[in-house]
Amino acid sequence: MDSRYYQGVEVDVPVLSADLRTLFDSDYEVQAFQVSTTSIIQARKSNTLRDLTGLSSALTIKITPEGGGTRVEIGM
Repeated sequence: MDSRYYQGVEVDVPVLSADLRTLFDSDYEVQAFQVSTTSIIQARKSNTLRDLTGLSSALTIKITPEGGGTRVEIGM
């Protein structure tokens, strides 16, 4: 999972999560949930052929507010 820390960037995590969900919602299966202060969004493109061949995978985005900034982790 790729991790980046954005120092001095404090975001409204629920608003950012909602915007990301809206962005992916039309083309992907999306689920979003909260674990403590971390917001997690998973987006997956799926169909029967992808499922049968094992080619369906999910993109995971984790957003965590930290002191003086925001950490974002992205991975499959």
